[in-house]
Amino acid sequence: MPATAVVIQITHTGTVIVDSDHPEAPAFIRAAQPYSRIDAYTGRFVRLRIDRTTLWSAAAQGMSADAICHELRDAGHAPLDAVIERTITTLMARWGMLTLRGTADQLALWTAPQLPARIHHWLQERLGPATTTGVYGVDTVQRGSLKQQLGRLGWPVDDQAALHDGASHAVRWNDTVQLRPYQQQA
Repeated sequence: MPATAVVIQITHTGTVIVDSDHPEAPAFIRAAQPYSRIDAYTGRFVRLRIDRTTLWSAAAQGMSADAICHELRDAGHAPLDAVIERTITTLMARWGMLTLRGTADQLALWTAPQLPARIHHWLQERLGPATTTGVYGVDTVQRGSLKQQLGRLGWPVDDQAALHDGASHAVRWNDTVQLRPYQQQA
């Protein structure tokens, strides 16, 4: 690690402050894209945000919590806070514990054996009893709202169910559109 760190600060809320003048800043920001989003450019600093949706997206892409924590530790000037590390690990471990499968007309929510009882109870209240293998029937009308509600509770749904094929629409190019001079130059 160089004398000054590329990551200046990582807050308990998932904000990562990056020194954009650091020679390793562009490489770090590119590497952090799968598990964070750029929140703001403030002078010489770039503010990245790590939250549950960015972590779930990273998990869906096959990234591990260990790899993310290792990268943050290597880029920072101080040890990675245990709370942040535990949050990253916990949230990423939840990816894949709930999987929606089936067709657009017949859906089922598959649960992992280690899913907490309180989430099973929540699901039973809304969907009815599960099969002995932890599979719940899902009304197709509930698909979106169920995923949103579980996401708000901190439990992402890996939606692998098929969708209906949409209707085709004829599209025609409008030849009467005139580009402005600056658009033509670009």
